Amino acid sequence: MKQSIRALGWAVTISMLLLLAFVATAFYSAYDMLATGQGIGLGDLQTSYSNNEVVLSMPITVNNTGYYDMTELNVSTMVKDYDGAAVVSGTTEIPEIRRGLTESTLHNLSLSLTDILSNMTHLLFNDTEFRIDLSIAFRYAHAFSFQITMANTSMPWGAPLCGLDLREAGPPSFNGTHLTMDITLEVENHSLLDIVADLDLRVYNQMERHLGSGTRLLHVPSLSGLSGPIKAVFPIENPSEYTGKGYLVAYLDIPMIDGSIELGRLDYG
Repeated sequence: MKQSIRALGWAVTISMLLLLAFVATAFYSAYDMLATGQGIGLGDLQTSYSNNEVVLSMPITVNNTGYYDMTELNVSTMVKDYDGAAVVSGTTEIPEIRRGLTESTLHNLSLSLTDILSNMTHLLFNDTEFRIDLSIAFRYAHAFSFQITMANTSMPWGAPLCGLDLREAGPPSFNGTHLTMDITLEVENHSLLDIVADLDLRVYNQMERHLGSGTRLLHVPSLSGLSGPIKAVFPIENPSEYTGKGYLVAYLDIPMIDGSIELGRLDYG
């Protein structure tokens, strides 16, 4: 009986030592792999545009230099606006990276320009930045879970119609059927997307009676700007109500956004 108890004690002791050795080597191996910076590599974040979407792409390379297999590797990102509201999130998974092997993948995140600009029209006209939260989780040695978190990484946003400003309306010219005037505006496109929009102009006399409307195409190529007058021609519906003075109201119609955006009012005459 004593020998059986002694053997059982030795078995428990050996099992505990083996368990401790397993735990110690697993944690040391995982720590060493991550601490050296060679285990999980994140490439530079790349931005591209496709079909009215901003596509964020990040290369991920996992080099398992440890003693045990890595499984259920999960890379999650969440993009937030400057106030912390969630804009979009995405996840990429690698099921298994065996010890001594390397796996690579591309973590993609797509932001719909239609959704973003429809819900946050201020991003059309103002440069700002998004915040990105990144989380990497995985299991190691089929037993232990690890998680790495990087919060509030900044990503700049360049407004496609930065600082759009209607400066003034030039002296009007009326020929009895059409009203012509120069509209001076300034705008810079700080994005990688060419902007094409309709500038919808509605003209009134000083008694707030609608005289007519005109539309001009506004084309601002990527990373460029416009500064100067554009000629607007308005067919006048009721020539007798033209008095030489009044105001016009400008609206912006962008194909990717439902509805018009009012830009402001300019006096003329």
